[in-house]
Amino acid sequence: MATPSGNNADSHWPAAWQVMSALLFGPFRFDRDSLDLYHQGRRRALQELPARLLALLLEQPGRIVAREELQKKLWAGTTFLDFEHGLNTAIRKLRLALDDDSDQPVYIETVRGRGYRFIAPVQSPLPAHPMGADPAIVPAPEAAMAPATAPAMASPAISPEEPAAARPFMPAPPARAGWLRRAAWAASLVMLLGLITVLWWFDPLPPPQITQIVQITHSGHIDTPWPLASDGARLYFMARDGGGWRLMQTSLRGGGSQRVALPLQNALIMDVSPDRSNFLLGSFHTRAQEMKFWLLPAQGGPLRRLGRLTGLDAVYSHSGRWIAYTHKNGIWRARADGSHVRCLTRLAGFPDGLAWSLHDRRLRFTLHDPWHQTSAIWQMGAQGQRPHPLLPGWSRFPSECCGQWTPDGRYFLFSSAHQSGVPNLWALRAAHWSWRRAPRGPFQLTVGPREALGALFSPSGRHVYFYYWRDRNQLVQWNLRRGDYSAFDPLHHPALPAWARRAADMVYLNRAGAQLWLASGHGRKTRLVFDDRARHGSMSFPRLSPHGHAIAVTSDRPGRSGRVFLFRRPGDEPETIAPKLADVRDPDWSPGGHRLVFTYAARPSLLHEGRVLAVWNIHAKRGQVLPGSQGMILPRWSPDGNWIAAVTRRGRAIMLYSLRRRQWRVVARGRVFGLPVWSAQGNYLYFQDLLAPGQPLYRLQMPGRRPPQQVAQFSALLHAGYMGCGFIALAPDGQPLLSLSYSDINIYAGMLRLP
Repeated sequence: MATPSGNNADSHWPAAWQVMSALLFGPFRFDRDSLDLYHQGRRRALQELPARLLALLLEQPGRIVAREELQKKLWAGTTFLDFEHGLNTAIRKLRLALDDDSDQPVYIETVRGRGYRFIAPVQSPLPAHPMGADPAIVPAPEAAMAPATAPAMASPAISPEEPAAARPFMPAPPARAGWLRRAAWAASLVMLLGLITVLWWFDPLPPPQITQIVQITHSGHIDTPWPLASDGARLYFMARDGGGWRLMQTSLRGGGSQRVALPLQNALIMDVSPDRSNFLLGSFHTRAQEMKFWLLPAQGGPLRRLGRLTGLDAVYSHSGRWIAYTHKNGIWRARADGSHVRCLTRLAGFPDGLAWSLHDRRLRFTLHDPWHQTSAIWQMGAQGQRPHPLLPGWSRFPSECCGQWTPDGRYFLFSSAHQSGVPNLWALRAAHWSWRRAPRGPFQLTVGPREALGALFSPSGRHVYFYYWRDRNQLVQWNLRRGDYSAFDPLHHPALPAWARRAADMVYLNRAGAQLWLASGHGRKTRLVFDDRARHGSMSFPRLSPHGHAIAVTSDRPGRSGRVFLFRRPGDEPETIAPKLADVRDPDWSPGGHRLVFTYAARPSLLHEGRVLAVWNIHAKRGQVLPGSQGMILPRWSPDGNWIAAVTRRGRAIMLYSLRRRQWRVVARGRVFGLPVWSAQGNYLYFQDLLAPGQPLYRLQMPGRRPPQQVAQFSALLHAGYMGCGFIALAPDGQPLLSLSYSDINIYAGMLRLP
């Protein structure tokens, strides 16, 4: 028997040992010889000591490796304190490289008081033949075991000298036998494919689910829709703090919340760099204002301005090289240091909620259309190619927002009020190969009546964190003399009430804002004027004419911009004021009841900057722009007809327009002013600074030559748990009416099942 040559055998050894030295677990491959760790083909940085520790754990999967054994093999000769510190540091770095969580481990489990155990399945890929040898030169098992003296077993053969007649006759197989075998194989293959098709169709992948929901925070003062952020161990969120906001943090497991000290006022964490070395901050004055971007080192260091970038949202790419951000009506991209700024696309709307795909090939975002009262998830290439809606036609009036990919890129979660009118979490399955049919969805994950918004995933992707809440408001009457309040009309629960100046009638909305009511005889008789629930509409700021004969109100419906409806008599169909203008809202009556002043979007692409005030003649059905009113909102006509008060677009000033002199002047400056309200005789103008400490209420005595006087502030109510004390009107007796807002907005964690 011939023996294979040493050269031939040795040539296969290096490849064989290279395969056998690799260990596979999950998406990772670990080379025991070079101590290199790879994740889906990409090498991950891992120091020598954590790598050697990983090698020891992988050699004994499922077994508890005692701390004493680790000390003997990796820390021989060191003191106990050095060993404890070194082992804890190595375990922490190893878990960071594996994206593992100590509380919910996938790979390395801590056994208290004993050691560590590798709990994931470990595979060692073997070559097709032993030790990589050539199959042609490997001896058969029988030959290797046969003794040298055993006789050879020769097979019978026909001698050449044997006559042909002595040979047995073997009939030739029929020619069709080969075709029959091939036909049988083809039929079997067709049956197998049919069976697979039947199984594929009738046994699809089950839909994703949230199997359990756990409350993480309990403060109830969280403000939305600020996005959630996490560094892998803590959650960061915004809470309302009287006249401003504060950044808060809590553990991913829940518990108490603590305030985060920042060198900036009103700042939030928009994102954390993939290597968790930097926080991407945004500082702001008001919610609708674009923010300045900053970088703050996670390990401490000076705050650094990120170039000259400003916007409403910003996120890191998965590689950490780029930052995508929204600026006005466009999406931009810059390097992580703020350089190489480039506009990717401009849109007919206002984008936010950016989310990179797993390999940074696509960007998804929320596109808000304020003129049609809709928001939808859109998608485009990483270079801005072909922006388009993600779910065209899924909703007649889209209400989707705030989407995020799962860490493995298989699902995309977002919020939507699809059909129900209440925002819930939905999941969209990404297209990927599977032997089972995998419907894309969307699949509903939560069910009201609470509202669910936002999606932030744990590092393992097993949990999703989101806001879960129900807003509530209470209308109260504030007594300026005593400094306390009492409930206002608890029988009808009115919202945004308004009175006729020369009558005892009151008009108001229900809490949902979909029904318009009229109360006469000092509230003894009520009548439904208009119900917009069938069209999913809502209304705001109803105004009763001075004689109580007509009602003007702002109407918002999905699919169109704001309108001002005029009701001449209860039960009549509403008349639309200035139907050719865009986004008409916030009407108020002249003292005679023949004209209306309102605001509209003269330049819709500029949103607030493009708004102006106009005066509309109801009988002539024409109007004119109020000179110098660019960027002003919330106009209110004085009862004596001499003045029109308004608020600047950013809310930082109260303006007065003299109809006699036809000129504007500033009468108050502050942080953000709310609705101006005239007293019944027009001798006082009331207004509130919503972002000043205590949300103070001011009164300006006309003709407004003296500075405004503070008449109330609500620090006690804000400290008692209310999120806001908004001044909305004056009662017939001249006392302010406040809308006290309180809610149970908190962060919840949902346990995901994503097949």
